[in-house]
Amino acid sequence: ASRGPGSRGPIYLFFSVNASGQFSGMAQMESAIDYTKKFGAWAQDKWSGTFAIRWVIVKDLPNSQFRHILLANNENKPVTNSRDTQEILLDQGREMLAICASFRARTSVLDDFGFYDKRQELLEARAALGNQQGGAGAPGGGALPAGMPLAGGGGGMPGGGMPGVVQQGMGMGMHMDPQVAQAAAMSLSSAGALGGMGSLDAGVPMYPPVR
Repeated sequence: ASRGPGSRGPIYLFFSVNASGQFSGMAQMESAIDYTKKFGAWAQDKWSGTFAIRWVIVKDLPNSQFRHILLANNENKPVTNSRDTQEILLDQGREMLAICASFRARTSVLDDFGFYDKRQELLEARAALGNQQGGAGAPGGGALPAGMPLAGGGGGMPGGGMPGVVQQGMGMGMHMDPQVAQAAAMSLSSAGALGGMGSLDAGVPMYPPVR
């Protein structure tokens, strides 16, 4: 789209997290799609291609600010009912831009980065514990002791490491941050996963507390 034959100007992308009830901001597409690269954060590894963007606006924008904007190219549904890659026509896009620029938000997705960093750290710790235990669980079925040393070079995680972990030499194992290890083991136990791992994110909060 960035360099397509019908491209006459910049392409702006409006971002919204599914079921969040709001838009998270707007970015400008800065490059064509490179189908030789993959974005490593998808839950399922079935999409290819990346492109560069530049964030222009980052703030929480409630759907109520946009619900009156209808899209003729989507059965006259409100823009808030759009699916991924829905094209927004010029006039409606200009109106959305004006609202994004003028709306005074008190929060943004940046406020939640601490939560998502901790969540990712917990998921990676659980993956490491599961790999070391082989799904058999800790003796007695309880939580692992805080700071329990784990054998192996990184639990099979990308890069062989994780936040909160200090590598103790190649092939000699690693030692988890005690709080992360305890939280991971407890969440595994509470999710019933110590008897057979189950879903990696079972029992881990998906979203931060409502602000």
